[in-house]
Amino acid sequence: TTKGGADPSAMTAADTTGGNVKGAPLTIEKLIGTKWTLSLYLSGVPQRDPSNNLYGANTNISTRNKDARNAGLPLGATLPEEPSATVQVELLEDGIAIVEETAFTTGTGGQWLLSPNGRTVRISLDCTGFVRTIKTKGTIQKVFWSDGENEVTSKTSTEYSIPQGLVYAEIGVGYGRPGELLMVGSDTSTDLGILTVERQMGLLGVSSKMEICGKLSGRMMLEDGEQ
Repeated sequence: TTKGGADPSAMTAADTTGGNVKGAPLTIEKLIGTKWTLSLYLSGVPQRDPSNNLYGANTNISTRNKDARNAGLPLGATLPEEPSATVQVELLEDGIAIVEETAFTTGTGGQWLLSPNGRTVRISLDCTGFVRTIKTKGTIQKVFWSDGENEVTSKTSTEYSIPQGLVYAEIGVGYGRPGELLMVGSDTSTDLGILTVERQMGLLGVSSKMEICGKLSGRMMLEDGEQ
């Protein structure tokens, strides 16, 4: 079985294809002991209905869809130009992942999983939370980590947030140069992996669903320190 901390059926259909990574599929043994630098582009999910422009960013759907990097994000959400956070991850045996402590990640041990077709890796990251406030005209009013900071915002803005807890990173993997493995995409690519978070829905949060809250790229850390 492909161990790694989550049911393979939980992986999204779009990402079990491995993106544009080509060549032979990877095995768990090839990934064990590898270290990666993940660049996380956080968008968050809206806390109010962004289709109502009284409370959300005005979004022209036809214009928004022209930016392929934003494909699949919640309505009104966009990716930042630069990574919101960069985190180092090491994949160990039995689906254990060592996750670096950063402003966004707690450093608590994560888990990882290789998809049944050997082309997508899924990594759980324990996060501190994230809030991005955007005015109705689409300008960012404030971005901060959930460190107890509270700020009064106007009714003409909406918050795109990621709650404290687990975020799941899914990204295609494959072979690169000799001795090197690759993750699909790059910091300037439109072909990025996805970040998802479980969101409580309905009255009293009786149901939940996975929502895309950002995207990511990744590079393997080689033994000589190069990436």
